[in-house]
Amino acid sequence: MPEPTVSKTTRRLYDRLPEMYRTVDRDARGDFPLLRYLSVATGQAGAAEALLDRMDCLTPDEVREAGAEAPPGPQTSHLVDPAEADAEWLPWLAQLVGARLRGGLTEADRRASIANAVGGWQAGTRAGIVAAAQQALTGPRYVTLANHHGGDPFAIGVTTLAPETASPAAVLAAVQEANAKPAGIVLTHTYYAASWATIEAEYPTWADREAAGSWGNIEATQP
Repeated sequence: MPEPTVSKTTRRLYDRLPEMYRTVDRDARGDFPLLRYLSVATGQAGAAEALLDRMDCLTPDEVREAGAEAPPGPQTSHLVDPAEADAEWLPWLAQLVGARLRGGLTEADRRASIANAVGGWQAGTRAGIVAAAQQALTGPRYVTLANHHGGDPFAIGVTTLAPETASPAAVLAAVQEANAKPAGIVLTHTYYAASWATIEAEYPTWADREAAGSWGNIEATQP
């Protein structure tokens, strides 16, 4: 029977035993009882060591010594990178940046919420409002903000593209739920529509406009 698969911690302890013990262990009907016992006894320690290894990062010099090309800039563990961290680490990462992970978000949206710090430290900022609104959109997720919407100094207009917006109410709700809206500000949703000058610049002839497929595509043309 082949040796059982054990943690790095167990293997290191086992290899330090006198050769006599390991020889007897291998000859014990091929069951490796001592190795299995050590695996049970050091299982949690092995898991903890594996986690510490994942947190530990090589410096650029250490990477070069290992024969690899050192990436530029300071190195950090992938466990604190919202794009690469394990899914079960995302709630913890969200707490670090003050992000709020709304129910129903896909894993990709949860990672984006953390990367953009939708709530928390960006609450009340333009970047925070835009990032929160984007969680309710599809596609490229176009969002622009207009201060003093309709001449009201306490109103902000949130503009999105119609093809990307399933529900204007959902867009505003996403900003509210992320606590990204400044206190005392009223949010209003509007759809973006390209000006005629923008349309003429992008589609100078009727043939170009017909090739766009639909008037909705034409109106979504961005300057």
